[in-house]
Amino acid sequence: MELKSIEYKLTVCKVADISEIDWMADFYFVGKTDEEISYAG
Repeated sequence: MELKSIEYKLTVCKVADISEIDWMADFYFVGKTDEEISYAG
């Protein structure tokens, strides 16, 4: 695996539901566990 640096400043936050996610952002990450949904964008 090769790790690469990205030039985006990201903030990770917990969201109540996926309607709070900006799906049109240039770059984003969504993670889900059994306890929460997290979004970085």
